Amino acid sequence: MIEFELRRKNGATFWARLAVSPLDPAAPANGHVAVFEDTTDERAAAQMLRDARDAAESAARAKADFLARMGHAMRSPLNAILGFSQLLDMQDTSALPPALQQQLGHIHTAGRQLLGLLDQALDYAKLNVVNIPAPLFRNAFVSGSIDAGVAWPPF
Repeated sequence: MIEFELRRKNGATFWARLAVSPLDPAAPANGHVAVFEDTTDERAAAQMLRDARDAAESAARAKADFLARMGHAMRSPLNAILGFSQLLDMQDTSALPPALQQQLGHIHTAGRQLLGLLDQALDYAKLNVVNIPAPLFRNAFVSGSIDAGVAWPPF
């Protein structure tokens, strides 16, 4: 089969597929039959699929770029918070009230959990997962609020 562009009597162009078969396979010299099939709609549908694929790939690249930038922008201040909480943790805090000592521990614990969530979100983005199950993140925040004793705002 061969596909090519033809012109109608009115001057409009269309795509057609040509199929040629012998009238008698045992005696091909006796003649052939040729069938033209208009494939304009088929080609238009294929082009729409290519355009949709290109748009989806472009969106995926934009998402990956955004997540890479967002991940760096969030990680830098979060690492600073974790670093300072570790420095405070290494100091002698016995002179501080017990409630403040506990709150310093909560800062570090919550920061580690937030870093874990960020890493998890970026891992999902790398896998190009379309739908991240919402309970996964909600459970992580709930466990964070229980472990750290901090009341997180609801989503």
